[in-house]
Amino acid sequence: MSVRVLVEKQKNRRLFERKGQTLVEVTLILPLMLLLVGAAVDWGLLFFVSHVTQNAVREGARVAVTKTSMTKASIIAEVDNKIPDTPLFSDFRNSVDVLCPTPGSPFSPAFITVVTNGNFNFMFMRLIGFTTTNISRSATMRYEREIGTCPSIT
Repeated sequence: MSVRVLVEKQKNRRLFERKGQTLVEVTLILPLMLLLVGAAVDWGLLFFVSHVTQNAVREGARVAVTKTSMTKASIIAEVDNKIPDTPLFSDFRNSVDVLCPTPGSPFSPAFITVVTNGNFNFMFMRLIGFTTTNISRSATMRYEREIGTCPSIT
């Protein structure tokens, strides 16, 4: 055998061994990479749901203090209109509440609070033990039409 043939066989053997090494490295790293990408997607969705829910309750509180005649049902309907009707937001659409505690004195302003809470279900993070997390959002605004009284929200 010539030296040239031996060198070619040696190159082919190294190339074959490297292909096997690359395959092993990819199979070891791929699950970790998928978990990291999935965790980023889950956290992004969590913050998206939190942001949309906060905007919805803020809009409900704004409507409650600016409109002259609002009922509790119409405020809840306003919040429900702002929250998308998708399974991702289903817990939040069913738990909206409007609160207006009576002010302490006749000269203190009344505050209207719109509250919602629900559970966010993780998809990829379930692989490492995170299943759900509770998100609670509220918005409070001052009712300035009549000092010392809370509007009649029924």
